[in-house]
Amino acid sequence: MTQLWKWTAVIGSVFYLLCMSVVIVYAANKSVVIVENDTQAEEGMEYLAGTEMEFTGAQENVLRYTFGNGVAQEDVSIEYRLGAGELVLQVTGLRDEWLLPEEVAAAEGQVESLVRRDTEEGLEIAAKLDRYYEFESSWDEHTLELTLTRPEDRYAFIVVVNPAHGGTNIGNAVNSLREKEITMVIGAALEKRLQDTGIKVLLTRTKDEDISTEARLEFLEDITPDLVVEIHVNADAVNEKTFGTEVYYNHIFYTRGMTNAEFADLMEREVVTAISGRAGGIFPDEEARYALVQNAKVPAVGIEVGYLTNEAEGALLQRNDYCEKIAEGIGNGLEKAREILDKDEE
Repeated sequence: MTQLWKWTAVIGSVFYLLCMSVVIVYAANKSVVIVENDTQAEEGMEYLAGTEMEFTGAQENVLRYTFGNGVAQEDVSIEYRLGAGELVLQVTGLRDEWLLPEEVAAAEGQVESLVRRDTEEGLEIAAKLDRYYEFESSWDEHTLELTLTRPEDRYAFIVVVNPAHGGTNIGNAVNSLREKEITMVIGAALEKRLQDTGIKVLLTRTKDEDISTEARLEFLEDITPDLVVEIHVNADAVNEKTFGTEVYYNHIFYTRGMTNAEFADLMEREVVTAISGRAGGIFPDEEARYALVQNAKVPAVGIEVGYLTNEAEGALLQRNDYCEKIAEGIGNGLEKAREILDKDEE
């Protein structure tokens, strides 16, 4: 009988050690990174200094580039870089002087400086602007003309949307699933969803790049939005069973027409309905984790669309169609919020 107990004890010990080995291997293979929501890359994207260029005067709201015969319309692309406050022309080709425009005309004051930089693809010409502008381009032979317009002069209803993190700031992460990529997919889908609704979405970033919190706040202050939405993805390293959509709001500022708490409740209901998900609740942002929410003077919310650390929800968040459903819910909420604000103004 004593021998039997000894063998039972040995087998039990071996079984325990095997179980612990499985747990240790699982833990070693599952990489979880938890960050605070307001953590952004403070330095922003590093831009090359480049070489300053001269420009002649032009009428207000016009930027005009006159190229030589070697540059065609298809060689030139244009983008606005929020982190640097620059409107950038990218010219594809070799780094030859003939690629440079023969003349650049701009309104002093609107354009603070003009810089030429060599890139792997060719070169770029960056105009540092005094404020953010929308732009329209037109070509006449070898002359490119950009017409600058302030967003509030062009759109009746503006929503600033902040897809959190970006670049070296990955946000929350579980293995290869990273917050910065999910928020960007949802932000782009939301912009597309509201394209023909009369609601203009202005994203704080349109690609995977470092943009500091300071730059995003400056953008918010420069624009006069009607609503503000931050998009985040949650994580819980303690309890992997936690899941659901949570919405945070500024409990200090009072906004006319619709309170922040009412906006948060509306957004949670619409997102949860769109994804057939779980409502995790709406909460005041007492820890000031959402920078834009804290500084907005209009209804503003931070939406935690789900938990990466929950196995089922994390799997859903990897799917583009699921992210598009989230964007659909946010879009539905924004449309209803606009109706409420419009009625209040009547």
